Amino acid sequence: FIHLKGLVWSATEKDIKTFLHDCNVKTVVLTTNERGKPSGDAFVHVDSEADVDKAMAHNKEHLRERFVIVEEIYEAQYRREIKGAIQPNQMKLKTYSDSHLRLSNLPLISSELDIQTFLKDCKIKKVRILKTKAGKPNGEAVVEFESHDDLVRGMICNNSSLKGRFISVDKVEKCELEPMEETERKVPKVNPDEIEKKVSNTNPEIEAAKTGTFYIKLRGLPWKATEDEIAEFLDDCDIVGNVVIINNEAGKPSGDAVLQLLNKSDLERALKYDRKYLLDRCVIVEETDKDNYNKHIRKLDKADTEENTFIRLRGLVWSATEKDIKTFLHDCNVKTV
Repeated sequence: FIHLKGLVWSATEKDIKTFLHDCNVKTVVLTTNERGKPSGDAFVHVDSEADVDKAMAHNKEHLRERFVIVEEIYEAQYRREIKGAIQPNQMKLKTYSDSHLRLSNLPLISSELDIQTFLKDCKIKKVRILKTKAGKPNGEAVVEFESHDDLVRGMICNNSSLKGRFISVDKVEKCELEPMEETERKVPKVNPDEIEKKVSNTNPEIEAAKTGTFYIKLRGLPWKATEDEIAEFLDDCDIVGNVVIINNEAGKPSGDAVLQLLNKSDLERALKYDRKYLLDRCVIVEETDKDNYNKHIRKLDKADTEENTFIRLRGLVWSATEKDIKTFLHDCNVKTV
């Protein structure tokens, strides 16, 4: 699913199919604003992941006199947008919440803490991570703010990046909040001590997971694979914490990753993905241990805190000297060549 932004207002479905000439386009939805005028946005359903990659290659190319932003989005956002576009325009004034915003295109592994960090300049009252009918995150969240000023600061974060994805920040209609609140009222409140007691007595697998016994290593991953794509690859497994992508000595993805799973059932499901394909690569899935997982976690933490102050120059003429290189990098403070 693709979101096109910055289109000329006169763009037609035919124009967009011509723009995405090398993609198998299934559906194009051109959206309008509240006055029924073109918004400059379109939502496109393409046939496959390969078509998504081809579409992304057209990012910032020109359609007539304007360059077009091309972004990948989740199905949930696509469905929500086309639902609003297909409904007849009744020129009805929408009423928006003055304390809620919707975040779309989130990585599926995003936590409440990730969202709070993304909105670090805002005072947040509550974060609701929205889920599919199967109970999995759908890539969206609704955030309630302490004040209208905090909401305005949140809007400024629109199109900012979280874990490599550009996040859409939009206002929320009041009518959308009512079903969420109703669902929360229906959830019975249980004493946390009772929950802990039941977990300990009736589910030894979760209790065992607290000791960190369920880990896997994935080998042969595509170098461009993200944490989100790896989580989607293991879509019926509950992952604890983040996916740890292992980098080589040059700081580039090595094609390996490690992660922790919630229980033994998740481990068994994950091992069934052994030698299945992610993008264009056959992935090896094997069980690993806590020590191996923690080793890579420590390396990741260290890399995050270290400042990279080294560069490599390639393709130099054979006669190049240290003086030549310092002259080439004349505006840099060079310590060693």
